[in-house]
Amino acid sequence: MTKIHLETFGKGKPIVLVHGWAMHTGIWREFAKLLAQNYRVACIDLPGHGRSEKIDPFTLERISDELVNIIPPSLPFPKGGMSMPLAK
Repeated sequence: MTKIHLETFGKGKPIVLVHGWAMHTGIWREFAKLLAQNYRVACIDLPGHGRSEKIDPFTLERISDELVNIIPPSLPFPKGGMSMPLAK
């Protein structure tokens, strides 16, 4: 199994934050702590980024599989996903 770095904050409805290319979970840390006042926030390093191991092949399908496998079971998502209201 590939080592994927995960940081979690807070309690409540789950939110998963994934950074962009060539970044890591640190990009979300302060924002995640603010969200954690009302939500359970999971920040994940993509494979080959931050503290996560590299994968081969580095494909969208493989990356997706790794992300699905690392999301904590304690973050049950409602059937059909969930949405959050946009801030005004």
